[in-house]
Amino acid sequence: MDIFITLVLTILIFGVLVFVHEFGHFIVAIKSGVHVDEFAFGFGPKVFSRKWKGVTYRINAIPLGGYVKMMGDMDGSSFRRYSSKDTDKKDRKFVMDLLAEQGLDKPNSDYSKVLEFVKLQKSKLPDEDYLKLENYMVSEFIPNHPKNFDNKGFLPRFAILIAGVVMNFVLGSLLFYVMFFLTDFTIDMTKVGDPKFIGAEVSSPPVIFNVYKEEYKDLEGSLLLGISGEKLLDNDDFERLLSQNYNQRVNVEIQNSEGTSEKEIILTGDGLYTNFDEEVRDKVLLVNISEDSSAQKAGLVAGDILLTFDGIDLKDSDHLRDLLDEYRGEEVTVQYINLDGEYKFTNLDLPNPENDEPILGAIPVNNSAYYEDAIRLDYSDNKLLSGVLHATNLVTYNITAMSSFIGEAVQEKSIQPVFSKVNSIVAIVDITHYFVKVDSFINILNMVAMLSVILAFMNILPIPLFDGGHLLFLIIEKIRGKKISMEMQNKIGQVVFVLLILLTIAIVLKDVLQFEWPKRIVGTVSGIIK
Repeated sequence: MDIFITLVLTILIFGVLVFVHEFGHFIVAIKSGVHVDEFAFGFGPKVFSRKWKGVTYRINAIPLGGYVKMMGDMDGSSFRRYSSKDTDKKDRKFVMDLLAEQGLDKPNSDYSKVLEFVKLQKSKLPDEDYLKLENYMVSEFIPNHPKNFDNKGFLPRFAILIAGVVMNFVLGSLLFYVMFFLTDFTIDMTKVGDPKFIGAEVSSPPVIFNVYKEEYKDLEGSLLLGISGEKLLDNDDFERLLSQNYNQRVNVEIQNSEGTSEKEIILTGDGLYTNFDEEVRDKVLLVNISEDSSAQKAGLVAGDILLTFDGIDLKDSDHLRDLLDEYRGEEVTVQYINLDGEYKFTNLDLPNPENDEPILGAIPVNNSAYYEDAIRLDYSDNKLLSGVLHATNLVTYNITAMSSFIGEAVQEKSIQPVFSKVNSIVAIVDITHYFVKVDSFINILNMVAMLSVILAFMNILPIPLFDGGHLLFLIIEKIRGKKISMEMQNKIGQVVFVLLILLTIAIVLKDVLQFEWPKRIVGTVSGIIK
């Protein structure tokens, strides 16, 4: 049942996002004096249609977005457009005489009336004559009509092209306002690169990395959102509440793989409870123990906390690295705290490698109280602007992330760093499915808002077929004083279209292999067929 709800919800989400985008193009086109043939919600077979003021409004069977068919478009994709061509003089005279009888022979004649007249002639004229009329429409009347998108000035066309992006940005901002109202104006995000944020206090969220009491073990890996009913807006709040509740069992709001929930726990006190205790906090934590390494041979495991090295109190992970280099080739005694909170001693037989081979065979990190790979944004001081600010920050965040991925790709001379970070609709379905399972309205709301802003960001990129690509052609036209030929635009568009399809297929296949729910659907269908 969850999968069915997920699929329906995903379709509705993408349907609404694309529809809002297309509505932006539609409303600005109308206001700019461009004739719109059709404005449709969904694709595929028509379910309902009505014509009003020259525009056909349609609801189609597949609710995945929609489209705007403006004057000059051959179809709803706007991929192919009519261009002006010379017509035979005799054929043109025949058509103009025919139109003149109805008072429709002017270049700016009402498009809807002319189109209606042409449709009526299909059953009245011989095929040869009707072909002349049809040829005039697509070769001269439509391409040269003043209400054709291509015949508008720079500013109206610019406004129409960017309107979809603006609408998605506005929708995302509004949804963020709703989300922040429900979450005390804070949000946690994964840190990628070194993003800069405006209008928000930035901190790293506290996380329960280690738990030393069995009754609290299920809380390991949980982000802390609040303590004793008070939201953790920044690190100062956390440190204050941690100090106030020493040795106290407190009610905490956490977020982990099971969703958001409330639990009771002693975070710090006499003895060892969590990684927030002074005995282990900011000490050296071992991760990724290698096979047959000196660390493994000494009985150390990932999660152990090193306290002393040959009687020397360890300050941090850098201090340990310096000591390892100094004591290479020697046997030293280290004191550590194991995963059960027990104080232990063991001997390390350190190798003396001549090359860059590891000495310890484990990665030492500082046992921080905070999750350094995440960021917590607090918009409490800018509540009125929080939605717009976060939408803007999300755009700069995506630019930073893309730059980081591309930088990795260049450094590694491989497309893999970019390819692995880009997800398809399959990944979106998987994320939606998880949020449906844990019944997380806030996370679904956040995801829809993020998708709307990301859709705006992606569409503004200067890639042919995207709004940004059309804007690029428009700006080039403005600079050079003449349009790029429709033939050239179509050729560029066709090449990019093929590349995008291939890229989409590759990413979808990657996600299908990565996530479980597509495999379950395939297995179910296979079982039914058998």
